[in-house]
Amino acid sequence: MSAGPGVEVALSRARRFVEVEGDALARAHLHALLGSQPADAVVRALASRQAPDGSFPTLGKHDSGRPGPAGTLQVLTLFASLRCLRIPEVEEAVAYLASVQAADGSWAARAEDDERTRLVLTGLLAGHLAATDYVRPRVLDAAGGFLAAHWSPERVEHGDFGALAAFTCFFVNTPHDLADAALQWCGRGLERGFREKRIDALHAARLLCLCDVQALPGARLDGRELVPGLLAEQAGDGSWSFGPGLSVDWQVEATLDAVLALVRLAGASRTRSPR
Repeated sequence: MSAGPGVEVALSRARRFVEVEGDALARAHLHALLGSQPADAVVRALASRQAPDGSFPTLGKHDSGRPGPAGTLQVLTLFASLRCLRIPEVEEAVAYLASVQAADGSWAARAEDDERTRLVLTGLLAGHLAATDYVRPRVLDAAGGFLAAHWSPERVEHGDFGALAAFTCFFVNTPHDLADAALQWCGRGLERGFREKRIDALHAARLLCLCDVQALPGARLDGRELVPGLLAEQAGDGSWSFGPGLSVDWQVEATLDAVLALVRLAGASRTRSPR
């Protein structure tokens, strides 16, 4: 599917929003996604934020969070959006995450995180780690053991988007014994949630882009089908949102996710190869 005029107009409006409301990193990320600038500027900006142990702080111009697994996930997700996972900064982040993995195979952002929070963080982190060249099998095996112990079809059938994204991201990227069956349930859960309007186009597209796929097994839902919904969900100021009442940082992140989805799913542009 080639990009139509509606997609190009939406991207132009999104660009104006991010240029006004985003910080320098968000603007560099935007232009790398659109192919108007190389990804090197993004890599350099993120490298300057990396802690000596390989971790990253959370991102956003209003957020000065401490380095840890949550910030490192944000950065790995950003690198993955540019298909930029074979660089020294990623190798150092992978080593950091291996050093802070819990005995049960999970990761937590805070000691008080509940089971679901750890499940979501673990699935997303392990899925991204599996897409790199640097992770050791024992790390993925331990994460897979934790996720398998908490897997059930019910977790992805009824609109828990965090669990759906976590299991999908892990099983798409990892040859686990549960992968084939679990991905069938995940695909059906995504399609059902979208058809029943419990999952909007932005979240559905975000999940496909997290996994770098156009569709999931078990689903008759192609990423191109999400494009009209994405266009309809764009706000008057050119932004997208994950939900009402969120800060401008979250609007910028949602808008960058929508731009990535339009680039990937509608073929609106092509990023230049990162270093």
